[in-house]
Amino acid sequence: MSKDTLIRKLDQPLSPSRVKFREKSKTQLSYLSGADVERAANTIFKHAWSSETTQLVKLYERAYSKTKTNGTTVDMVEVAYMAKVRVLVDINGVSVVREGCGAGNGQSSALNPFDAHELAIKEAETDARKRALKTFGDQFGLSLYEKEINLAHEYADAQKFDIDYVDLTRKIATETSDAELRNLYRDYDGPFKEEVLAHIMVRRKELYRQTGGNK
Repeated sequence: MSKDTLIRKLDQPLSPSRVKFREKSKTQLSYLSGADVERAANTIFKHAWSSETTQLVKLYERAYSKTKTNGTTVDMVEVAYMAKVRVLVDINGVSVVREGCGAGNGQSSALNPFDAHELAIKEAETDARKRALKTFGDQFGLSLYEKEINLAHEYADAQKFDIDYVDLTRKIATETSDAELRNLYRDYDGPFKEEVLAHIMVRRKELYRQTGGNK
């Protein structure tokens, strides 16, 4: 992959459909899931990347009791970890290194404290990995830190002015071969893969109606 192609992919605005939301201290926070970020890295970097945890520190551990709705009391354990993760990306034989730190919290029954530790460690490592990849730009959630950005507007503008995407949607609208539609989707290597698939599905339904279901 050429450097220009990679930069073009990294510079594309983040699709609003990838963004998730959660409540924290009565404030709505936007974020990308760990799986989504790893999937994006696999797609953009063509699987030529890896990550390793370089530091893992237990921040605290405490025991407490939790009263259930039926009145019974359960002994619990809560732990928190901090992780530092290093991400290495191979770009045409050159290794690019980025690092990030993250924290994770876990709770479980005192009878199974391992569960709390496992959850906290995984959460800390995932958070750190996301923060490391975030330094590569919007495709990894950098724009979520800029509250003034309207993601939907930015994404729509990017589609409107992406010549390859516009040309492809025009081809899809007039294509009569189902096999060729599949080829168009397979060969497309741009940032709007989901939107291309949506156009193809619409076109296939049109062809199906036009041929009475015989195509």
